[in-house]
Amino acid sequence: MNKKKHFKSAVCCLALASAPFYSAAAQAASGQAAYVDAAGNYSCLSVNDSNQVVGAQCDDRASTWTTRTDGRVGLDGTNMCMDVDTAHPSNGNKVQVYDCTGVSVNQLFTWSGNGDGTIKLNSNGLCVAPPANGSQATVAGCNDSNAFLLSKRVVVTPNWPNDIASVPVYFQASATSGYQQKLTIFGPQIATPLSATSNTSEPFGTQFLLSLQHLAYAPGDTYTFNIFVERSNSAGAFQRSPVLIVNQTIPVTNPDGNEAGQVIYVGANDTPPGIGDQDFNDTMVLISLWNQSTD
Repeated sequence: MNKKKHFKSAVCCLALASAPFYSAAAQAASGQAAYVDAAGNYSCLSVNDSNQVVGAQCDDRASTWTTRTDGRVGLDGTNMCMDVDTAHPSNGNKVQVYDCTGVSVNQLFTWSGNGDGTIKLNSNGLCVAPPANGSQATVAGCNDSNAFLLSKRVVVTPNWPNDIASVPVYFQASATSGYQQKLTIFGPQIATPLSATSNTSEPFGTQFLLSLQHLAYAPGDTYTFNIFVERSNSAGAFQRSPVLIVNQTIPVTNPDGNEAGQVIYVGANDTPPGIGDQDFNDTMVLISLWNQSTD
């Protein structure tokens, strides 16, 4: 049996069995706010040194956000929230972060739960418009281009021998039943974003994506991937479904004790928080990296 495939199957089962241990009370909808920019590439909303919300590359410097239960979009690690720079927001006003306040209408957005990915002001229905990289975001009329996807960032740094030239990376997921799910993975080492869709008839645990990439390797290299999941609604259109569970890395060793690979899994809920199902284990995204000597 191929050693790499044997390890991959074993960790798949472990990840699925571990999912129910995560509870809705312990988790928050947190991640990077990814969008497709005018050039067709993925960018992320980030915060610069002037507290402006700007377009940026989706790397480890990009900001992470939390969809708060009080109707605000919080900047992780701070007590600051996404904010329009005027008390009476109108078309073209700029977006920044500011101290989270109790009653400010310019901080009350609907993002988690509106399905289409728009970050919409409750007061007047204007949406945050995706900015060009380095430019400050503004609010404008909502349309299909205003979608922001809450993506989970996975960072892996394997410690393998100097003679390894490339790393085989498997991407896969296990789906629930009842509707279609769409998984997208992108990152600086992936030339073209990977995307695959499940069938509605597939039972829970069915793998609906298996893609193999070979990435160049040098000792100390870091691999970064952004993941987001969408689900179909009753009309068959795909809607945003936040990735909610913090990723976990599991090392896999050879009998001689050397590391043969690493498996990372991330859980995604089928429904945004506050809308219903809160079991947090409907999709398990698995990424496995393997020392090439295990081929």
